[in-house]
Amino acid sequence: MATLTTIGIAASLIIGPVIWLFFIEWAAAASRFGSQPQSFSTDLRLAGAFIALMGGIVRAYGLLGLRRTFTEAASKRPLSKRAVVGFRRFARVELLMVPIGIVQFSAFGYVVSLSDNIDGGSVSIRFGTPELGAFFIALLLAFAAEVFAEGRRAADENASFL
Repeated sequence: MATLTTIGIAASLIIGPVIWLFFIEWAAAASRFGSQPQSFSTDLRLAGAFIALMGGIVRAYGLLGLRRTFTEAASKRPLSKRAVVGFRRFARVELLMVPIGIVQFSAFGYVVSLSDNIDGGSVSIRFGTPELGAFFIALLLAFAAEVFAEGRRAADENASFL
């Protein structure tokens, strides 16, 4: 699992910027932005890549915590302080990714609209079912992180009796 998480970290940092730099016309045509731009300038490609990279960095930070949890579990220390802190960090970052995702979607839509001859410079803010779903999953992860932390406290308490 640690290896898969490492791949996820790399993917979160690479895929978004690569799409914006090299495949944005195809992605915009297939997207839900509603705009069909003719072409993107280098400035717009770089802006989109930067927006994607910022979200990717935050998500990679959270995935590093999850990776730490998996490496601790593989080392037969599933309730170590590092494992619990790593999972807590992952859960909190996933909660943070909900508003970041909303801001990113709006920023991407704005960048796409700048290249559109008709709607140039429009902003769309969306909070709907996908965002609510992500929010509730992130809450579930945060709850699991607290259960995990309580398990660590119970294990420490049991160890102190022995």
